Amino acid sequence: MIADEGDEEVTVEGKSYYRLMKMGGGWIPFISVNIAMLCFIFCNIAGDFMTQKWAYSSAADQKSHFTFYCSVIFGFAFATVVFIIIRVLCLLFMSLRTARIAHNNVLKLVF
Repeated sequence: MIADEGDEEVTVEGKSYYRLMKMGGGWIPFISVNIAMLCFIFCNIAGDFMTQKWAYSSAADQKSHFTFYCSVIFGFAFATVVFIIIRVLCLLFMSLRTARIAHNNVLKLVF
């Protein structure tokens, strides 16, 4: 144990980030979070595109294709929510796993 925190030397290297990522579950959760984020961005952009396409169409097309555009836009909005939930849950469980492992490592050092 260090009595004075000023005496502690802290260095952050690439292996520090690798160790943190390993504590979070490795590459699979990391890649899953990024894929969920990309899918979220895609659904968000696609929903905006369909909204713009519907808004700039003629009044007759807006009325005749109203159900189609509402269904597609709702589908993209729902998918956006699903991908946000997936991303948040992955990050939550990665954080909890990392905290548990770090806590256990500190306990091993102390006791």
